[in-house]
Amino acid sequence: MTPSARTAERMPAIADALREAIDAALPRLEAIDDTVSARRPAPDKWSPREIIGHLIDSATNNHARFVKAQFEPGLVFPGYAQEDWVRVQRYQDEPWRELLALWAASNRHIARVIAQVPPEIAERQHARHNLHEVAWTPVPVDRPATLAYFMADYVAHLEHHLRQIWAIVGDAARGALHFEGAVPILHVRDLSATIAYYTTVLGFHVEWDDPGGVASVRRDRASIMMVQGDQGHPGTWVWVGVSDARALHAELVSRGASIRQPPTNYRWSLELHVTDPDGNVLRMGSEPLPDEPMGQWLDMRGRRWAPLADGSWRRVEHAGAAEPQERR
Repeated sequence: MTPSARTAERMPAIADALREAIDAALPRLEAIDDTVSARRPAPDKWSPREIIGHLIDSATNNHARFVKAQFEPGLVFPGYAQEDWVRVQRYQDEPWRELLALWAASNRHIARVIAQVPPEIAERQHARHNLHEVAWTPVPVDRPATLAYFMADYVAHLEHHLRQIWAIVGDAARGALHFEGAVPILHVRDLSATIAYYTTVLGFHVEWDDPGGVASVRRDRASIMMVQGDQGHPGTWVWVGVSDARALHAELVSRGASIRQPPTNYRWSLELHVTDPDGNVLRMGSEPLPDEPMGQWLDMRGRRWAPLADGSWRRVEHAGAAEPQERR
């Protein structure tokens, strides 16, 4: 799969992630009453109104950045005094519902902008940038950066501030209990080598890298943490949902990924298995193909299982032969 084809899918996915964040948050935000929306957790901390105001300012500034980056060289953008912007616009005194309407409309427009960025522009490597200064998750100045990364970073920044609001308003706006997601943690022997494999071969980028031997990588909405010499055992299996398993397979083959099993159709998905340097297995799957037959399953011990008409499985002993005694 060419970079252009890959990015042609990635940019709409980033736009969809932004729309989903807006659609999920807006009803919960609208459920917050005026008094709670003006509550500051501490004298020097923003209220929910001011956080939404800051996200409006972020939308204003980044909308201009995203547009200009498509016809100007480099990724060098002016910053802005975030605290001053919030203060002088007096978001604390702004009607809550009006702030929410402006925030949602601004970001829905930005989602349209993101979705329409040409692939060759989105993935262009820029040695000249200042994302070490203006990105939420900085890119070191000596590493190239892409507009696609900066746009995905914008969505992550928005989600971060929404989590701040949920923490301020408490259970009243988010229900008695709210799960924010699950992130797998992989046990690795050599953190630097594993990060290199995930970034250069599997197409992830580093979200953060702690000097204590812990890091997180991300591709679009999929995050994976890894710990050197701790937390779990090599050989962990992780499910990663993707838009097109076959297209991803072509991309990863061209990059030299270790393919344990090529795309295979099952009842639940069309999936491929990829291994990393520590023997961890990534099950990467997209929607199943209804008009194609189911393939064989390769289990953790390297044994193959053939699907049966009743939904069970029979272990395959040799090519073309199955052992009738063992079923799953």
